[in-house]
Amino acid sequence: MARNGEDCQSWSVLLDAVGLITCRLARMDIGLTLLLSARGWLYGFTGGWLADPESIPLHRFVGWWAIGQSAVHSVCYLILYMVQGGWSGLLENCFPTPLPHTLGLINFFGVAAFVVSIPISIYSLPMVRKRVYHIFQLTHLPLAILFMVTSCLHDFQILYFTIPGIVNWYVGRKKGETLPASAKLLKGTSGPWVELSIDCSSISSSYMNSSAPRGQWASIRVAALGREFHPLSVVSSSRIDGSTYLSALVSTKAGNWSKALSKLADFEGHGSFLEVEVDGVHPVGGGDWSFRGSMQENDNDNDADLGQPAILLIAGGTGVYGWLQGLATSVASGRRCVHLIWCVAQEPDYEALSERLPVNQDIRVTVYVTRGGVSGAQSLLGNGGDLVGKFVTKRREREGMASLAFQILLATLAPMAVGRWVWEEWMASRVGKANSTLHYAITQRLLPIILIAFTMKLVFIAFTTMPTSANNVNATSPDDESEESSLTERMATDKIKYAAEKSTSSYHHEMQFGRPNIADVITKEIEEARTIGRTSLVVAACGPNALVSAARSAFVEVVSKNKGFEMQFTGSESQW
Repeated sequence: MARNGEDCQSWSVLLDAVGLITCRLARMDIGLTLLLSARGWLYGFTGGWLADPESIPLHRFVGWWAIGQSAVHSVCYLILYMVQGGWSGLLENCFPTPLPHTLGLINFFGVAAFVVSIPISIYSLPMVRKRVYHIFQLTHLPLAILFMVTSCLHDFQILYFTIPGIVNWYVGRKKGETLPASAKLLKGTSGPWVELSIDCSSISSSYMNSSAPRGQWASIRVAALGREFHPLSVVSSSRIDGSTYLSALVSTKAGNWSKALSKLADFEGHGSFLEVEVDGVHPVGGGDWSFRGSMQENDNDNDADLGQPAILLIAGGTGVYGWLQGLATSVASGRRCVHLIWCVAQEPDYEALSERLPVNQDIRVTVYVTRGGVSGAQSLLGNGGDLVGKFVTKRREREGMASLAFQILLATLAPMAVGRWVWEEWMASRVGKANSTLHYAITQRLLPIILIAFTMKLVFIAFTTMPTSANNVNATSPDDESEESSLTERMATDKIKYAAEKSTSSYHHEMQFGRPNIADVITKEIEEARTIGRTSLVVAACGPNALVSAARSAFVEVVSKNKGFEMQFTGSESQW
């Protein structure tokens, strides 16, 4: 009997130790999961290296760790209570019982969080998420909020770890704007493709973040297709009448939502007018390179541009669309040594966007048609995309980022201070003794959460009610206006110049049939970069997952053979 008692005690110590360790790890993982779900902060924090496309895989990875650690914690203590007291001990310690016993209520919230984590896990499985994405989209956020609330009711300390993520998520999640849009089916394209054009003339010009160095994206919901938001690469443009637009390109092969969009776009054989809600626009991460050049007035002066890396862009299908604005910017700003490799399934894919691709000596465009034969499409030339919208100057960006950083810092520290010193040191002992289990749940578990959330909200209200002249990052000074005007005029002049040169230019888009050997392409780019004095190369890939993976593998292979040459790679799926 003594031996059995010692074994039981050893198991209890082990289960208790594992439960405590996983509790601490779960706190940290939950906080990181929330931080990685926030939009915008990661881009600024990493200097542009990471943004939402890179944070989504990290969010999933850390989220699985958080769910896993929480599950291990729950199972360990369920077994511990069974070992110590059998079924009666389990019921007593995991379900609410009359006061003064409070452990049952506290653990009941933990059991509730464990139960909520089960559907979160099921719908987050890749094979399930892709099949029923609309259900995942509708349930993930409500279930995640319920999981967070029950977890904080179970373990108040978790709330401190979640505050930074909640604040950044709240700041990054702008209120959606309902805007008019049109959807046009690009017939003959593989898929086929649908071009979505959104009229943004009624909103702030800062919405059109044309200064994003590597492109931009937005989360878009089409009202006629339900409540699903989808992240899409977008380009902004100005029309002759002065209106501004956001455009996105969607392939119907992407899933059920895109197929439904194509049916709307093909309504009665012509385009369809829609209402959409836009959350964004956000910059794309992926390093410190930029489409913008040195902006030297003398186009023959290469000195300022030599310090910039050569750029190799590898796109597949609709993956090129998000780079069209950057390529147009590159032409107008004098950026040199850019090579675009665009893989399309058939020639009509190229024809649909050929007029938006640049024709310029400093930007090479090579199109690979993976299916089909030789035809007259190779003679098609383009003169660049639509004129991009107004630029937000770097100085204004720094002012806006400083104000935003201060707001985030204050909204994070103030609730923590209130929770630690106002609640724990003062209020907790003064709210009065609970006379029932429900009274205890409200005053000792729910009240501190409400207090901290209220403090956080007060900070945001304080910032929104401050004078706009001091905090409105969209306000434009005379110097900013002159900078924007000169840059926009410069781009307009260059656009006209390149359009005029089209008829006599010897530059064209090279067309090849088959699939490129990406390793050979990267190697040739390195050789050409060296011949003109470049010391670094950026390889960016966007398109189907298979293409991005192949480009990444080829990059690793080439890097191992060219260790003396500085190289960096960035890649993401075109649908994100």
